[in-house]
Amino acid sequence: MKHRVTALLALALGLAPWLAAPAFADLVDADGNAQGVHAPAPVLDDVQIVTGSTTTSTAFEITAAGTYTVTLTDFAFPDPFQSLALAITSATATLALLTEPGSFDLVLDGPMQLFALVFGVPNEESGVGLYGVNIVLARNGGGGEPVPLPASAWLLLSGLAAAFRLNRARRT
Repeated sequence: MKHRVTALLALALGLAPWLAAPAFADLVDADGNAQGVHAPAPVLDDVQIVTGSTTTSTAFEITAAGTYTVTLTDFAFPDPFQSLALAITSATATLALLTEPGSFDLVLDGPMQLFALVFGVPNEESGVGLYGVNIVLARNGGGGEPVPLPASAWLLLSGLAAAFRLNRARRT
């Protein structure tokens, strides 16, 4: 009896990876997304070269309510900025401020016209800097859809449960 349980458990463990393996490989597109998986298009994806201390303004439009991830990047080309800041404003108010490169989430309700104001002071030696601003709709709900347990995990758990029950039945 003990050998049968061991053989069945070994068979279940041996078949688990084979049963869970996909029949074909997913192809990845140029953006690195698998078929059927789409990254949200950026609301604003702007890269600018700054010469001398300057402020640039870029208008963009929000078409849906939600949480937006705003990222300010110093590309450090040819040198890092001495200071780089970003303000997201409407026509009448400042909605968010970032005093150094990084990112933050901004909750917006409904369609609106906004502006990304970037204040940059390049390195004194080169007098030139390159930055980027990216704004994209974040996945609302904090993590997307739940991922189901793969079939191999269910098979392994059921095999372990069966072995545990048989072992317990043998003892009593």
